Amino acid sequence: MPKGKKKSKSGGTLRGSRLEAGLAPSSSDDESNADTASVLSCASESRCGSDSTVGEADVEDGGVLHDDFEDKLKEAIEGTSQKSAKGRLSCLEAIRRALSNRYLYDFLIERPTTVCDFVERGLRKGRGEEQGVSATLAALACVHYGAGEEAASLFQTLLQPLTTLLLDTAQPPSVRAKCATALGLCCFVAESDNYTEVQRCMESLWQALSGAKPSTGNSPTTVVHSAALLAWGLLLTVAPLDRLLAQAKSNMGRLQELLESSDLDLRIAAGEVIAIIYEVARDYDDNFEEPSDDLCNQLRQLATDSQKFRAKKERRQQRSTFRDVYRAVREGSSPDISVKFGREVLELDTWSRKLQYDAFCQLLGSGMNLHLAANELLRDIFELGPVIAAEDHIISKITKFERHMVNLASCRARTKTRNRLRDKRADVYA
Repeated sequence: MPKGKKKSKSGGTLRGSRLEAGLAPSSSDDESNADTASVLSCASESRCGSDSTVGEADVEDGGVLHDDFEDKLKEAIEGTSQKSAKGRLSCLEAIRRALSNRYLYDFLIERPTTVCDFVERGLRKGRGEEQGVSATLAALACVHYGAGEEAASLFQTLLQPLTTLLLDTAQPPSVRAKCATALGLCCFVAESDNYTEVQRCMESLWQALSGAKPSTGNSPTTVVHSAALLAWGLLLTVAPLDRLLAQAKSNMGRLQELLESSDLDLRIAAGEVIAIIYEVARDYDDNFEEPSDDLCNQLRQLATDSQKFRAKKERRQQRSTFRDVYRAVREGSSPDISVKFGREVLELDTWSRKLQYDAFCQLLGSGMNLHLAANELLRDIFELGPVIAAEDHIISKITKFERHMVNLASCRARTKTRNRLRDKRADVYA
């Protein structure tokens, strides 16, 4: 093969790598911070969406940095149509990081057809990981667009390929799991008011659970089952109450079976969905039937499990979660979690809201705080009010800096005074 051909073959991968590096944020932490805790503080600089990522870089460098970022993002979008599979994957991954760590509504709203085209192409013509990243991009695009025509149009276009990949058992489990998550989030954002579409998606997600078995060894498909169940639970939070009660009666037995699964994530997902069912049902009907003794015994056993064949961390996480689930089902208690980001606090005081927060946190990862501060969709869902103006944020930072300088000046003056007093005492003793 001629050298020129060989060089051009690898060019797509190198191009994608350069774009990925250019679009990557300064922080390398892309993992989800949705760990279970009573208080989640996201005010530190090392946490996702810290104050320094909300807009200070653009303020310091003016429009130059912003324009350069947009140029690289446009180049990455163009790179999704190249022949090199590795190059396409690198470009898709770069776009995913950009959409996770920045709020780019103005950029995306100008090119809805382009976004829909490259995401659909990745789902239909891609293979393996490329399809998984494309599914994640579908959910990210909907989160940026919000509950509008663009998100609804994107969802209708991608509904069929997402459902097909989810139910295709020949696909890799990781791809099917990402399609389940994307299907739930896209429907939640774009069609939460349309119960026909919600029910359609819930049926597909429940169908993906049909192969889940209560107590088998760690199967690769458990990641699909837990993702499908969490997505099903997410849509359950926006279902009409009469439909929710019908779902509770017909599916409670199956959910109790999943509590016996050997996979921790699947057990926790089943427990949280059961807690949501009882929470919403009791708000709707004070005389809603009490939990059965079998269910209470199952939850109590999981809350006090000390079996040595489970890892210590797994036992601790399971007991912590199911203590709360047991109290929710038995006594009607609610979570009490505070999420601090910047100068604001998000209160997660219902199981429905906690599941919604966890779903977005899993999608956005280290960009969750930034989107809570700037994304109108998330602020509307979690009732955070209007977006705080960037000018107010900058003024707050300047005031803090000036306060620091005043303290520093007083400290220096105090040190000089003490030094003079020490010199006088030395003269007296001499």
